[in-house]
Amino acid sequence: MDIYLKVLIILISYIFILYLFKIFKVGKKISNRNCNNCCPECLEHKNKISPLTRIQKRKSDILLIILTFNIFDLKRYKCRYCGWTGLRWS
Repeated sequence: MDIYLKVLIILISYIFILYLFKIFKVGKKISNRNCNNCCPECLEHKNKISPLTRIQKRKSDILLIILTFNIFDLKRYKCRYCGWTGLRWS
């Protein structure tokens, strides 16, 4: 099999997997009627609704945005109560 064909197949399958993540909403913001952007850690473990606040992106986040071909609108958030920090997309 030609090397270019292998690279093309890997690239197409990678993009397909990224779109599957988007369809199944992996890492998407959690919205509630009381909160537009809820903390996943507080909601899962403490059953408490706490809003997330935006913080500055890291340099590694920019690399992740490039690797995902900007399919996801990734933003870094932090929880005021439990201190969770992470990326979410809308």
